[in-house]
Amino acid sequence: MTPIFLCRVEELADPGTRNIVLGEGEDELDIIIVQTNGTRRAFVNSCPHQFIPLETFPNHFLTEDKKFFVCSGHGARFELSTGACISGPCLGKALDRLHIEETDGGIYLTEDLPPADIARSKRAARPLVVIAASLRLATAAREQKSGHDPCEERAGKLRRDEGGHIQRVDSCEGRRQGAGQSHSRIGE
Repeated sequence: MTPIFLCRVEELADPGTRNIVLGEGEDELDIIIVQTNGTRRAFVNSCPHQFIPLETFPNHFLTEDKKFFVCSGHGARFELSTGACISGPCLGKALDRLHIEETDGGIYLTEDLPPADIARSKRAARPLVVIAASLRLATAAREQKSGHDPCEERAGKLRRDEGGHIQRVDSCEGRRQGAGQSHSRIGE
């Protein structure tokens, strides 16, 4: 496969990171490039605990002392050189490493598979319960980055509560119009 340009070496602090996303939707491959001690590595931006992106805010992957990657979801810490988890709920697992090469000051992805195939294969290997949770979290993270407010879309929609009653959602906090009142069930 033809190498895919990711970024320039001079764009990275030492230690420092750069987030690159290739593709969209099901084909999206979210990549972290890290530089430490003059060496650059690339990893898939997906915590092996629940397969969510490591960062909540754009390009905030490192602990305050810049010695480890940290998952903002559950606090897992990973070595910068290997991606191995050293503490947290995924202890003993690691971030998936990607092959990169440097040419003329550029960093290039040099995997055998296209980014879309890598992304789909990583998702296919996840347990189904984790897939639903990670998709919700990834969507929320993208909405936060873009400034999109999903609360506006949910407001006024109907949904069935645990007791089978229909309620209208009026905000993201789950407040429902008519709370405390009796609601009819569908079909009654």
